[in-house]
Amino acid sequence: WLNFLSYDEQYQEINQSFMKLEEIKVLDNLTPRVLCYPYGAFNEDTLCINKLLKVDYGFTTEVGPAKLTKEGTFYKLKRWDTNDFWDSKWKRPDSSCIKNI
Repeated sequence: WLNFLSYDEQYQEINQSFMKLEEIKVLDNLTPRVLCYPYGAFNEDTLCINKLLKVDYGFTTEVGPAKLTKEGTFYKLKRWDTNDFWDSKWKRPDSSCIKNI
């Protein structure tokens, strides 16, 4: 939970994660920097660190479409989870609810 860490601890955690991704060649200069907040936890320090480290997008655990509506929403994007489309009766994914979104 990033929101329980100090600014310096958050900075180290996020920066080291991106450095490791660059080291193992998963992330390069052309790849967007995306941060999915563990357990959806973040705070104002996290948002400041995102700007400092040039993170492109931050995803919360709030369910819904990821809409870029105004400045600042790039770090507070909602997302869909596969569990949101699961039909327990038939035990399979069900995308029929997408039309209602």
